[in-house]
Amino acid sequence: MTIARDSLIHCFDDDALFGMPVTLVDAVFCETDEDGEEIYTFPNADELTAAVALARVLIPVRLQAADVRGLRKACGMTATAFAKAVGMNPSTLSRIENDAQGMGDYLEKLIRIHVAETLATSAPGVAYAGARDIIAMHLTTGTGRVRVTIRRGHGAADDQHYTLGRAA
Repeated sequence: MTIARDSLIHCFDDDALFGMPVTLVDAVFCETDEDGEEIYTFPNADELTAAVALARVLIPVRLQAADVRGLRKACGMTATAFAKAVGMNPSTLSRIENDAQGMGDYLEKLIRIHVAETLATSAPGVAYAGARDIIAMHLTTGTGRVRVTIRRGHGAADDQHYTLGRAA
């Protein structure tokens, strides 16, 4: 089995990872099995998921239906529990996640704050200063892509740094 670990870039489309488009740089292990099939894995999947989700809520681009579903899943919550935590009816959340209903600034910011507060301690390297930044956020339209760069130290699992921001 061959493992490539250097400068590997892999892009996940909207259906992969957890519903959001993500580009991973130096963060993916590619293994080739005996049949020549490539298998992609990445370390610390829970921390990576939390970091990507937290980074997404800090990017002031309006959330799309897939984003909301991905953020809810990143929090590890059922639709009913997530809706109740944010203070909305579960059927409203279902319509939002299925792109049958939009959401206003107030509801979107409540979702962002809930996700940020839920995941802040699970996302190493992502600076979250508190709800005030999200409340003051001016939401725009455009792409909410997240770029993740993980620089590994000398094999130590704790020696990782996440650099997240809007991808080009």
